[in-house]
Amino acid sequence: MLRLTLNSFIHNSYKMYTIQLRNLPKDIYDGIKKAAEDSRRSMTQEVILAIENHLANKQNQKDELARKKELLSSLVLLHDKTPLPNVGKIKDWIEEGRK
Repeated sequence: MLRLTLNSFIHNSYKMYTIQLRNLPKDIYDGIKKAAEDSRRSMTQEVILAIENHLANKQNQKDELARKKELLSSLVLLHDKTPLPNVGKIKDWIEEGRK
């Protein structure tokens, strides 16, 4: 979440940028309008919140993917270091299980 200080507003060091949307499909427009009304926000506030949430989710997905790749690498290393049992040992285990 973005945190602003009073000092940044006073010294105009914080800039707000503008995005203009055109040719927005009616169902999307109506969805934004309804969500804004339901949450008692302006449509602008609702769109900003939706964009912030989308970007946060994208970052979370990237972080989760990186974590999974790291885990997979660890498992591959562990697999490479673990010796496989020989055929005789496997047969012994099968026989043991049948008793």
